[in-house]
Amino acid sequence: MTHDHLYRPEPCAAWPVLELRAVGIAYRDAAGRGLEGSACLELAVAAYRAAGGGEYGAERAVRDMIASLSREHGDWLWGPAQAW
Repeated sequence: MTHDHLYRPEPCAAWPVLELRAVGIAYRDAAGRGLEGSACLELAVAAYRAAGGGEYGAERAVRDMIASLSREHGDWLWGPAQAW
């Protein structure tokens, strides 16, 4: 399988701020508690929906938001939970 270009996530400013914030906080909290990646994603999707995100395409949107946060705010997203 080949790709014409590398995946580059949208900038954080492209996402609705309430949904992006909910996803980031939920994912970071879950990862900081040592949960598996799938559990972190599940909690982030639930937070996305609770913040007003739609059902259709929710998991893809959350994955893309996490990619955006990783690119622009990786130190915060992946930092130790004690640093909050």
